[in-house]
Amino acid sequence: MKLMVSQMLEGENAFHFSSKKDDWMKTVVHDAEKLGILFSGPLDVDLKITKLEPDFYLKGELKFSATLPCARCAESVPLPVKHGFELALAHVTASQARHNEAALAEESDELDINFFQGNEIELGAILSEQIVLSIPYKALCRPDCRGICQSCGKNLNQGDCACVAVNPLNPFTALKQLKQGH
Repeated sequence: MKLMVSQMLEGENAFHFSSKKDDWMKTVVHDAEKLGILFSGPLDVDLKITKLEPDFYLKGELKFSATLPCARCAESVPLPVKHGFELALAHVTASQARHNEAALAEESDELDINFFQGNEIELGAILSEQIVLSIPYKALCRPDCRGICQSCGKNLNQGDCACVAVNPLNPFTALKQLKQGH
C-alpha cells in the first residue's frame, strides 16, 4: 500500500487497515507467514502519520493473534500481539539519495529514520518489519514448561518419562578416575 504524501493534510492523519477488508494487507500477512508466523486471526493496524513537511512522523499499533511453537516443548502456543511502534520518515530527493546513499543508510541505522523518495510512502515494507519485530524471541506455553526428554522426546508437561536419569557427559570424569586410582 502506498500513501500519497500530497493527499495528506498538514498535521495528524489517522488510518485504519485490516486484513479482513484490505487486500494489500492480505499480502503483508502472506509474506509474514512465509517467515513462519502463523496468524490465527486478522491483522489490524492503526496509524497516525503527522505531516511536518518535508518530514513525517508515524505512530502505529499492530494487533493480531499468532500461533507459535513453544521454545521448550514445541507445542503450539496462542499468542495475542499488541505492538506499538514509532518511526521518523524523511523525504529525500532522487539526487540526494544518489549522492549520499551511504550516509543516508548509516543515519537510518543509527537514528531509526526511514528515508523515502517521490510522492509515496510504502507501508507494506514498514508493516512487515514491525510484524517480525513484534514476535517474541522465545515463546513459552507456560512459564514453568518442563520441555521434552532429551532421550525419548516425551513432553514432560504431560508426565515423567520412563528414562533412567543419566549424568551428562563430563570431560572431567577421566580426571576423577585418575584421582581414585592413586
